[in-house]
Amino acid sequence: MVAFGIACVVFLAMGALQLKQTAHFGSLFPLAQKLQAGELVSADVLNRYVRLADNVTSGEYCRSDIVLAGATVILADLDRQNQSQDYDAWADAMSRGDRYFVHAISCTPTNGNYWLRLALIRRAVAERPAELAAFMRESVLMAPADQDIILARFAFWNQASAATLEAAKISVESDIKIVLENGNAFQIVPAIKNVGSNLAPYFREVAQSVSADKIAIFKKAGLDASALP
Repeated sequence: MVAFGIACVVFLAMGALQLKQTAHFGSLFPLAQKLQAGELVSADVLNRYVRLADNVTSGEYCRSDIVLAGATVILADLDRQNQSQDYDAWADAMSRGDRYFVHAISCTPTNGNYWLRLALIRRAVAERPAELAAFMRESVLMAPADQDIILARFAFWNQASAATLEAAKISVESDIKIVLENGNAFQIVPAIKNVGSNLAPYFREVAQSVSADKIAIFKKAGLDASALP
């Protein structure tokens, strides 16, 4: 009976904590849904909710739905920044985003998308090949076959320096192999049609071990011919 009573107290305390967190961060959810749907959100509204999302980090909240909603808001803030037009705002957003995704990873280290987002932020500030390769290795390890995340990684690979691609060679080739062997070419090619000159040699190398039929499908779908043998 004593153990049951303790369990009830713990359960009630946890329930109260969940309600408190929902009350504090609940307004992030509908905004995150709007952003994910591509709806326009005013700068004033986004500014207000960026501060709320930043509280997820400062308060060390780790509830997955709250962290995810906050991440959507933080990414929207990063997307609107322009380094050349307002460097201070850009630098603040980068610092906030870096802090947020370090926290998000500490909460859910198995989330490959969070590792990718941190890599994108760090590269925007300063491209350090070894560090970026480590982050992307974790992204590939945690989300090896999620097509949406793979396509997001290709945006990273396509803009990466030769040094970063070389440092992350195993991860780069893993993504390319999965795409060429298992991906839907007509869904994938629009996202990776224009393969950068640094990335193209990795495509050609991996493509050597992929069946001719698969390569033919990607060629038909319009994949950059310079990236294929």
